[in-house]
Amino acid sequence: TNPMACLTWLSVALLQTIIHLPTALAFTTMESSFILCDGKRMEVLYSLPSVQQHTNKPALIFLHGSFHSAWCWKENFFPYFSSRGYPCVALSLRGTEGTFAGDGVKKVQIGQQLEDVLYFLECLRGDDEGCSKQSELAPFFDYVSEVSEECTSIHIPPVLIAHSFAGLSAMKLLENEEMHLHFVPTEQSAKTVKASNIKEKSLLSSMALLNSVPPSGIKKMSLQSLRKNPIKGWHIMRGLAMKRAVTNRRLCRLLFFDHDHYN
Repeated sequence: TNPMACLTWLSVALLQTIIHLPTALAFTTMESSFILCDGKRMEVLYSLPSVQQHTNKPALIFLHGSFHSAWCWKENFFPYFSSRGYPCVALSLRGTEGTFAGDGVKKVQIGQQLEDVLYFLECLRGDDEGCSKQSELAPFFDYVSEVSEECTSIHIPPVLIAHSFAGLSAMKLLENEEMHLHFVPTEQSAKTVKASNIKEKSLLSSMALLNSVPPSGIKKMSLQSLRKNPIKGWHIMRGLAMKRAVTNRRLCRLLFFDHDHYN
């Protein structure tokens, strides 16, 4: 299956989701943490399906963009998808709110964050013996494991959903030799695919990028914004590339909030 076709299909579906989000859904978001390889704790939020029976739907793993953390998926995406049978989990990447980077650490390399995400995926797959120590996330891991065992004979790996700068991180993640995308959206469609063409232990089944930073990075994109609309482009460059949104409250509101919430 063409990985790009998977990305396109999921991106369209998720954009449609944003337009038709229900206003009120009963759901519970659990706050937890995941122990990284170096012993630091990564903040994790998760929500399990509200339906009583298990479904064969894959887990959805959400990665946030710049100046955000796991909380940004909690209000709309979690209730929508968990109420439709998808177990959801969002990670706060190293160096963001909720996940301490370390004493004196002022900058976190993208490679470090990718290692953290990769380790989480491996634990979700049940690879590492150290994953047995993740007692706080046991309800989520156990649910995903039981779904794979009860609902289908073919393991359905999770779907990774990345927004903004995390989209660039997700593309870098695909460079890892352990990453294999095999799009198996339903048990029925899985029956039409030869078993030899499916890796039972793939880390991901598919990936969706939402308003992602392109592979060329943010610099080229910022310059294009400057040429198209100098005023807005300058705000973007100041706030994101120069990171002034961290200390300038007005600029932060201008970049990240719509007009109704600006004040």
